[in-house]
Amino acid sequence: MKRKKPTAFGKYVKKRLIDLDMQQCELAAAVGTTPPMITYIIYGERDAERWVEPICFALGDASKADKYRKHMRRGRDANVC
Repeated sequence: MKRKKPTAFGKYVKKRLIDLDMQQCELAAAVGTTPPMITYIIYGERDAERWVEPICFALGDASKADKYRKHMRRGRDANVC
C-alpha cells in the first residue's frame, strides 16, 4: 500500500504540533472537530479551507491562515506554497 504524504498545510500542522508538544486529539478538541478529521485534513483527504483559520489560531500562528487559504481558494492543491 502506498503511504500518503501530507499536504503543505498538513506538514505545517504536524510541525506546529511537535513544536507545541500537542497531540492531534487536543487540536481537534480546540477547533471543534474529531481526531480523524484532523488526519484527513493533514493528508488532503478532506477540504481544509474552512479549517485553516481555526487550526492556525489553535496552533498560535493565525498569521499563517492567509498563506494557506489563498492557495486553496485558487483551486490549487494545498501542496503548493
